[in-house]
Amino acid sequence: MGWAALACSYFVAVPVFGVLSPVTWTMAYLGWLGAILGPAYGALRSARIRGLTPTVMWWCLWVVLAVAILTMLRPPVLTVDDLYQRHRADLDQLAAEYRAEGIGEDRALPLRLRFLAVDGQAHLRCTSRDPDRGCGVYLMLWQDWRAEAGFGIAYFPVRPNSEVRITTASGDSGGPTRELGKGWWLVE
Repeated sequence: MGWAALACSYFVAVPVFGVLSPVTWTMAYLGWLGAILGPAYGALRSARIRGLTPTVMWWCLWVVLAVAILTMLRPPVLTVDDLYQRHRADLDQLAAEYRAEGIGEDRALPLRLRFLAVDGQAHLRCTSRDPDRGCGVYLMLWQDWRAEAGFGIAYFPVRPNSEVRITTASGDSGGPTRELGKGWWLVE
């Protein structure tokens, strides 16, 4: 059940409720709790029937699997600042790839970053007024079900001015409101 709740939180809750949602956060932590405690409970029951050696072996296997996945995906956070701090090195690597012109129109994020964006992609976004100052990589953190509103984080290699507007959803545009660090901005 824990693994099913965990999969549901990453594959259903993130696209529906967004990356920084209390619902996503709660489902993910309950999933991780179930993924770790469920096998522990099963191991205790199995120890009474089959003996201690095979039980310890299977339980250790489950713990190693859970820790490996938890290390790779990292549990969700509730604030943009925490998200940036936790994934700072990965985001810096994505920014370096953008500066080297390795990101085209849309690009699927690597698995360790896939759940940082609702759609699992990095988008190249430019403002029509000033493409030299207004182009960047955008990660969508939330979008309403009709794609009329959204927000996310974006990397701008040159400090954007107050007139920069990029598409945050099909029917919405936003501008950088607060710098998170090293060229990454909250875009609302």
